[in-house]
Amino acid sequence: MPDYAAIRRRKNLKDCVLCADHTLLCFFLDGSVKKVDLSTFANDDQPTIEKILRNDRLYNSGRITAGGYAVTFNDSMDLSASSLYKNGVNIPLTLEDFYSFVKKNVLDTAEACDVLQCSRQNLAYMVKKEHLAPIKGDVQGNLYLKGDVLATAF
Repeated sequence: MPDYAAIRRRKNLKDCVLCADHTLLCFFLDGSVKKVDLSTFANDDQPTIEKILRNDRLYNSGRITAGGYAVTFNDSMDLSASSLYKNGVNIPLTLEDFYSFVKKNVLDTAEACDVLQCSRQNLAYMVKKEHLAPIKGDVQGNLYLKGDVLATAF
């Protein structure tokens, strides 16, 4: 690969998290992390941004394209990695920091039961009574923040 292509490729996306407030947390191959607010995003294709902002289902369909060249919404509206890089605000965080946070602070149902020393049935009761809120629910189990689980224990 030519040097200029390798340099340009370093600004491609490695991962991207869609946040609730129409911001993207973008992890780039060069190790930088940028927070991109789509409501203030400067792009040549402003109608595309407005459609994404108005439609939560469309926004939540966002994912990285092959090679990390863009974030695509509904496989039809793309925001290039270079424009995300240019419009993003640097955050002093690495992808490894993010992974470490998730590994150490997110518990599945079985782990939450171990921490609380209770059964799955008791945990489900706590969720039903809104004593504990999962950050992500699934028919096979939920994910919880460790801090929320520990706060419930006391």
